[in-house]
Amino acid sequence: MTRELFKSGSLITATHALECGRTVFAVPGRAGDPRAAGPHRLLREGAVLTETAQDILDELGWGEAPAAPTPDLPPEQARAYAALSTPATLDDLQAATGLALPDLQTALVMLHLMGLAEEVGGRWARR
Repeated sequence: MTRELFKSGSLITATHALECGRTVFAVPGRAGDPRAAGPHRLLREGAVLTETAQDILDELGWGEAPAAPTPDLPPEQARAYAALSTPATLDDLQAATGLALPDLQTALVMLHLMGLAEEVGGRWARR
């Protein structure tokens, strides 16, 4: 490892932030790779190990938001809304809900008008 690796502006800033008690995130690299020396040094000095964006959200307390309460919906709309846990086509939704196509389409349009569902690229999803 050369001394120049530890003189980069970003490492100086990150080290200063750690000294000030600020949260610093570091993505580890391959052990022994000189390009990973900086992040590994920061991790040894107290940076938060970061592998995914969720690691950052969790550290900042911004993890998954509490689930919104399920709206009080008529039966057909409630079945369609429940089936929208992942984006789905009309055929998928019809199979999941057991609703006749006209009833399903009406339920989806009503959910759309209430701002609870949207159709993008032929798939329906929750908003």
